[in-house]
Amino acid sequence: MKKWFPILLSIVIFVQVPGGIPARAASAGSSPRTAYAKQFVEKCEGQAWFMEAIEKILNENQRTLDSIASSQDLDIVKSIGLKGHNVSGHIPAAVGELKELQYLFLSGNKLSGTIPEPLYTLPKLQNLDLSNNQYTGSIPSRLGSMKSLTHLNLRGNQYTGGIPTTILENGQLQFLDVSSNKLSGKLPENFTQMAGLQYLALSDNPWEAGPLPDLSSLSGLKVLSAWNCRFEGLLPDSLYSLTELQVLDLDSNALSGEIKEAIGDLANLQQISLANNRFRGILPQTMDSLAKLETLDISNNLLRGVLPESYSDITVYAQNNYMTGTVLKECP
Repeated sequence: MKKWFPILLSIVIFVQVPGGIPARAASAGSSPRTAYAKQFVEKCEGQAWFMEAIEKILNENQRTLDSIASSQDLDIVKSIGLKGHNVSGHIPAAVGELKELQYLFLSGNKLSGTIPEPLYTLPKLQNLDLSNNQYTGSIPSRLGSMKSLTHLNLRGNQYTGGIPTTILENGQLQFLDVSSNKLSGKLPENFTQMAGLQYLALSDNPWEAGPLPDLSSLSGLKVLSAWNCRFEGLLPDSLYSLTELQVLDLDSNALSGEIKEAIGDLANLQQISLANNRFRGILPQTMDSLAKLETLDISNNLLRGVLPESYSDITVYAQNNYMTGTVLKECP
């Protein structure tokens, strides 16, 4: 895993519900006593992990899955958290009965198959985390048109193709992570309709080589994770307008040219990684004004010049450049 990722996740706050679902015998729903309970169990499609998650929440409220009489009995289910529970199978159609569900955290499992249509109709689902599972094929376009969704994490699957237009046109999304899939093709030239984004992760996909997109419309962006995206050419001027940025990670691309003095305008930067590119020239003196900077990685470039004295208080990776206390030689 890339060294920056734990830092990236710490920047954007998530609402997590403490306490996962412990492993239990698959007995939930085994003796449904109402017509609705029988109908619900059928929609669970034999996915014991899902029934046990619902059963635990019901038990905590002195209820049981076997006796639910209508979907209103499931309104107490507002969050399901099964991160890293070794769950396999698929999300069943019964998820559509959870009309009050706001958070669905299923990362780090072995889920696969097709996301059921009823999930897209959930009126209050805000945060959907399906990262590090085994989903394949195209990213479902209906994810982009969900009524309340603000956080979508699909990192670490096997999705192919591009990012659906419905997602790229979604102005309410605050968090989008599609990194470490097999996405390809050309990224959009800009993300003008995603004005609500605070976290954008495109990293580690075989995108078509090209310039870094114009992100100037993302005025609230705090985290840009775009390492190993095959970006090439100069850093666009639009990047320097993102004054809310706290994390900038463009490691392992083919970016070139000089880093402009305008980088000093990004006063909220805490983490910068521009390593493993082709940057040249002198590191701008304005970087000395980045008072919040904690980590700087500019290793494996063609940069030269003097690191500011203030950088003795932060973590710096500057190996394989031409930088010391004085300029020793010119870049080739």
